[in-house]
Amino acid sequence: MRNLDERGHGLAVDIASLPDTVRGYEEIKMASVARYRARSAELVGRLSSTRERTAADSGVSRDPR
Repeated sequence: MRNLDERGHGLAVDIASLPDTVRGYEEIKMASVARYRARSAELVGRLSSTRERTAADSGVSRDPR
């Protein structure tokens, strides 16, 4: 969250709203969970790359040491 900027805000909102997409019972819910997991992985990956670009643009090191 420290490096979240305008570019990543929309992605963060999309990630936060993903639990609302899991609905239904039994097979329907499991299919929703599969879509949730795939979309979550995609969005988190995009957010990570956005954060890396933001850190690189600002000269901030991502190394916690």
